[in-house]
Amino acid sequence: MKSISLPFAVIALLILSGCSGSGDKVYQTARLHDGLVQEIFLDNIPSDTLVLEASDIFSNFVAIPLQTKEECLIQNIRLTLSDKDLFVGTQNFPNPARLYRFDRKGRFLNEIGRGGKGPGEHSGYDQTFCHYYSQNNTVLVDWIGDDPQLFSVDGTLLKTLKMPFWNAMDMYRWDEKEWFATGTAGGIPHSPIDSFLLYFFTDDGKITQSISRTRYPPEKTNNYVPITWGNSVFRFNGKWKVYFPGIDTVFTIQDKELVPACILHPGTKVQKYNEPISPQSLKGKFNLFISNENAKNLYLQKSVITKAEVHQFKPGRWSGAFHTQEMMIIIDKKSGNGAISKIHDDLYGVIPERMFQDLSWHPNGEVSLYIPVPDLQEMIRDYKSTHENIPAEIASRLKPLEALHEDDNPVIFLFKLKDYIKIK
Repeated sequence: MKSISLPFAVIALLILSGCSGSGDKVYQTARLHDGLVQEIFLDNIPSDTLVLEASDIFSNFVAIPLQTKEECLIQNIRLTLSDKDLFVGTQNFPNPARLYRFDRKGRFLNEIGRGGKGPGEHSGYDQTFCHYYSQNNTVLVDWIGDDPQLFSVDGTLLKTLKMPFWNAMDMYRWDEKEWFATGTAGGIPHSPIDSFLLYFFTDDGKITQSISRTRYPPEKTNNYVPITWGNSVFRFNGKWKVYFPGIDTVFTIQDKELVPACILHPGTKVQKYNEPISPQSLKGKFNLFISNENAKNLYLQKSVITKAEVHQFKPGRWSGAFHTQEMMIIIDKKSGNGAISKIHDDLYGVIPERMFQDLSWHPNGEVSLYIPVPDLQEMIRDYKSTHENIPAEIASRLKPLEALHEDDNPVIFLFKLKDYIKIK
């Protein structure tokens, strides 16, 4: 196994991430050695919220009522997309979780995997992750407590894989022979995975190359040190990119090494992950997640802690619950401007702004949300009672949704992002 660390020059650059940029642009360019990197200065984003109509940000949209049958009843939804299908993961507590395949009209096609202990079966009560691969029309799914399984879309088990660490939260295909996954850049290490930033491995779980973590909290501290809320892993221009909270840098994964692509300057309110803090200071701190990037825009999710209940259950070990306010940040890479944004629903009229603040983002540039039928029909009734003159196009979109039965499966709303959202 080959193990490397971040170059010293990169670490030195990251330490400078608190410095201010030139001008008032959010998105700027800086020189690193012989190349260029981008910089994002979050403090340059105006405090006023930019309200966008849904029709301003989405080019296509559709509401998909999922077919309701005894063999595909759904409680909640974890959604994975292909160009033709919807892969809907749902809990079936106290029984094992289920994964159903629907077409884009909402028609049920088949189940993938099933509860049990035999080949192609699992006992996990929830789905950790699910990925679709268009190259060979397969689905990789991991159930909590079980090994990842690779299926054809018709539900045929192709292979069962091994991961190097039982508590890994995701894995991604690097090539036909290897996978990769991320560890963490922050918090007190409690298991082997906490010593890695990035590692590559084979189908049988053998690590072939890794990048070690270099920054840690003080040793032997029992004080509270926040743990990260997850890394951002996404593709742009055919390359994998990753953001580790605690390093404040977006890297491109190139030749199995981390190459800085964008330095984040998040300001003083960002959550710190490698230093002890008082739990009482958590309120007002925020965490960042990169949702999507295309040629002209960058989308970030900002989660501001509004309430924290943190307790030490044994020396050096903490647990708790957080309440957050979710914010969408849109960065215009052409103008260099950025904005905290809210989306107003002028397409259906009934989807509240808070739901658009917590969208599920998909690699193909689509975003999604789902609404249980009883909740959706209550939203429609409220909308109709407060609007005398409903636009004809909205009325026609709501009509088939009003006809659904309250026991029907949820409705999935899909939206396609426009190629360019201009921020002035």
